[in-house]
Amino acid sequence: MILLGDGEVSIPAFIDAYQAVRHADRATQLRHLAQVPGLYVPSLYAVTYDDPDGPIAAISPIDADIPAIVTKQTHRGNTLLASSVVTERAAWPDIFMVEVVRSCPEMCRFCLASYLTLPFRVADLEGSLLPAIDRGLETTRRLGLLGASITQHPEFETILDYIGQAKFDDVRLSIASVRTNTVTRKLADVLSRRDTRSITIAVESGSDRLRQIINKKLDTDEIAQAAIEAKAGGLKALKLYGMVGIPGEEEEDVTATIAMMKRLKK
Repeated sequence: MILLGDGEVSIPAFIDAYQAVRHADRATQLRHLAQVPGLYVPSLYAVTYDDPDGPIAAISPIDADIPAIVTKQTHRGNTLLASSVVTERAAWPDIFMVEVVRSCPEMCRFCLASYLTLPFRVADLEGSLLPAIDRGLETTRRLGLLGASITQHPEFETILDYIGQAKFDDVRLSIASVRTNTVTRKLADVLSRRDTRSITIAVESGSDRLRQIINKKLDTDEIAQAAIEAKAGGLKALKLYGMVGIPGEEEEDVTATIAMMKRLKK
């Protein structure tokens, strides 16, 4: 079975439904759970195709008791997630994670993080995010800010000011990849003072033409400016996310990426 959508909405309903049939046989469990909104049980649907190697013609429930449509569940609130467990045995040891935003407003054409998790939502500062940070830092002095585009939180400057307070001088801060044209000297300064050496930006390609194809709304000068701001703020390194093999790519686009890398290094 597959839960479609946000866990805040779907997981409580799933647990309630499962408790009612936890001792039943597997077939009974799956049929019961298929009634939970957003829960897709593939074995209870028949898939037909236009031809053996062609597109799907229909996905239909095997009988009338199974919902014909499975609707993705979407959390509409502005209280986003934070770690409930902090342990040295985690993939990122002893770090308290706070979700700053969910989804992304940029809609780059290759990015499932945008399209599958819409709409773009931001954490409420006073009611959710800042209290979560305080709570987490009672347990650990490592903090992680999560989201596909955290610097596009409308109050991100306030978040930086809060984390930049002297009482957090011993905190090590980690952040997810940030949108290139939102890299500021202030951001780099706060990161460098919070034991972070580098920042990660997603540029995809050094070719303006290719970035237009994939709806990456950046130009090369903005990428260079991000490097300037990162350096001026005290960061020592820059990590770039990029792709090669984008449909429509030509040799000169690859060459443009190499030229951009040399420019940024300089």
